[in-house]
Amino acid sequence: MQLTLAPTNIGRPAAKPDAKPAAKLTATRAALIYTWYGNLALVAVSFIFFLAAQCTRQVSDFWVRWWVNDEYKHFPRKGVQDTSATTFYCLIYLLLVGLFYITMLVRGATFLWWVLRSSEKLRRKALHNVLHAPMGFFLVTPVGDLLLNFTKDQDIMDENLPDAVHFMGIYGLILLSTTITVSVTINFFGAFTGFLIIMVGQGAA
Repeated sequence: MQLTLAPTNIGRPAAKPDAKPAAKLTATRAALIYTWYGNLALVAVSFIFFLAAQCTRQVSDFWVRWWVNDEYKHFPRKGVQDTSATTFYCLIYLLLVGLFYITMLVRGATFLWWVLRSSEKLRRKALHNVLHAPMGFFLVTPVGDLLLNFTKDQDIMDENLPDAVHFMGIYGLILLSTTITVSVTINFFGAFTGFLIIMVGQGAA
């Protein structure tokens, strides 16, 4: 028997071709998709009740100011209490607070309907696409990415995203109403606030 030392290819492994970067959605496109799957009409109704709740809150705050200043001249004179005048201002304020409470409830209900509908439809579409994908899809797609989509991503869409959108709607309208209210007295305040919003938006991008 004759032994020979044949050449081998043991050595530095061949370099793998660069993997294509995973496609990522922009924030604007992701928001449009989330809104579309939640139903545009439902989103519009939810936004209207967000606006209505903030408007009733602002009007109730103004009503307290008008009450203190006796804007409708129901008290005999300043500093003198009158039962009928107090009843008038109290009833109107109670009505405004009741409207604020009702609009908050409807706002929460429509918002919850929207986010649940959007999340469920996106989950169903993702599951349908995976179950109907060709076999080659599972050869080139890591299983970890699929598990991530149906665990962490779904959890974010069910838990974190609705809270973020909800607080953004509430505090965004508070910021807008405060800016308008202060800008009536201080004219340049609106421009200053707009400049800050633009700078923060560019920094986040």
